[in-house]
Amino acid sequence: MPKIHGNYKLESTGDIVIVRFYDTWNEECSKEFFQEYKTFVLGKNFCKFGVIADLRCFEGATREAVMYIANVSQWGSDNGQIARAQLIDTEFKFFTINDLQTLDSKFPINNFDDEHAAILWLREQGLKG
Repeated sequence: MPKIHGNYKLESTGDIVIVRFYDTWNEECSKEFFQEYKTFVLGKNFCKFGVIADLRCFEGATREAVMYIANVSQWGSDNGQIARAQLIDTEFKFFTINDLQTLDSKFPINNFDDEHAAILWLREQGLKG
């Protein structure tokens, strides 16, 4: 089995899930993340939830890893996700991630460079954080 590349951290505050992405992801990392993410979210028993995707330490992904992005967003939408705030620190990441957003426009997505501003925006969407 290929070695997993990439890393992540899952945490929550109120009904906001914070996902911190690290390094460069391959397919194995994406598969592992998707399974752990589903278990984490379902374990919280949210009626509705939002996500902060902290991409500031994310370095990229293989083509195979990117395939899972639409699946994660679709699953979130089907299970109560109503919004996503993205923490992006460079123009390159902004344009790269912006292209992927067309895959998952089932809920509002907004980009921020500050976690506090992202939480405030998610609260405006009706979430507690």
